[in-house]
Amino acid sequence: MVSGIGPRDLLTAAKVPVKLDVLGVRSNFQDHPALYQTFNVSSQSFPNPSTLSSNATFYAAAEAQCNAELHGPWTYGWTSATTFLRFKQWAPNNFTCIARQVRAQKVTDYLPPRYSENNALLAGYEKQREILV
Repeated sequence: MVSGIGPRDLLTAAKVPVKLDVLGVRSNFQDHPALYQTFNVSSQSFPNPSTLSSNATFYAAAEAQCNAELHGPWTYGWTSATTFLRFKQWAPNNFTCIARQVRAQKVTDYLPPRYSENNALLAGYEKQREILV
């Protein structure tokens, strides 16, 4: 929202000059739940995503290969992967019970006041909730 496009009250609170007051910007992100998993890998293959930053010999060889052939580890991205699991996948045993409780909630009790003030925004949220839960 640093563009200045979004709900006037949020932009003003963040001291961002308002270019266009659009109520729905940055709304309806409930389809991106956060589920963090941390694990320790003690036996990684070689090379692995951290090898370029932890092995000077490998780094030098990768640099030389890139300069000579325009190929090798320097020519493609190393990154972790991100995925969004469906609710049923990460709570298979409790999904039905939790979904029933979520559907029974009055959504405006948990949303900013702008949802109660704008029927289109509230309808969008409720439609996403219907699809996701």
